[in-house]
Amino acid sequence: MKKVLILGAGHVTKPIVEYLTEKCGYNVTMGARTISKAEKIIAGRALASAVSWASHEEDKLDKLIAEHDLVINMIPKAHHVMVAKLCLKHRKSMVSTSYEIPPIKELDAEAKERGILILNELGEDPGMDHFATQMLLDDIKTDGGKVIDLHSYGSGLPSFKFNNNPMGYKFSWEPKGVFLAAQVPAKWLDKGKPVQIDGDKLFENFTMVDIEGLGTFEAYANKDVTRYVKPYGLPEDVTF
Repeated sequence: MKKVLILGAGHVTKPIVEYLTEKCGYNVTMGARTISKAEKIIAGRALASAVSWASHEEDKLDKLIAEHDLVINMIPKAHHVMVAKLCLKHRKSMVSTSYEIPPIKELDAEAKERGILILNELGEDPGMDHFATQMLLDDIKTDGGKVIDLHSYGSGLPSFKFNNNPMGYKFSWEPKGVFLAAQVPAKWLDKGKPVQIDGDKLFENFTMVDIEGLGTFEAYANKDVTRYVKPYGLPEDVTF
């Protein structure tokens, strides 16, 4: 039976535990600094267990990774390189929902050589948006079309019933990460020409987007999209 190690016990890990234990029948171990959070997510599932682990306990993590088949890394990206290198050591694949950072990308060749996956950007955004966008682009090209303008929107919408704060926002991931991301400069393309938005001006530059059945929402540019032009196979003069 497959054994999966999940690092972190944030809100987004609950559906992972449910899916892996109930749908796949895998054994799941949750490693978390606050073990009570992990135990709450596990909720007595026979195939799941929790262990106390903090990011500075590298020796303990080394043993945990050696005992499992797959690592799902849901801790802050500051610790991802350490986890990835231990996965390389033990030839265990690692996946995460975080953006791929340069030090992780540098491990790609070694990961392939050792026959494992180190795969990032597997969440909703980034993640499912990549899959949906690529499928759309493939269909357009198959039909002989050309992409001249591409806008991709991603969001987790809180229930309107519980939308009870001035921001209209609910935390589903690390609160600190939300505010740090809100200060990251954005870069997009207007007919192939780069447009830069400073981090402190991010929320001053927004557009209104109508979503059928839900209403009108504010949309803002998210980080640097120019790095996806080549992987998506987009033309140089695209608006993206």
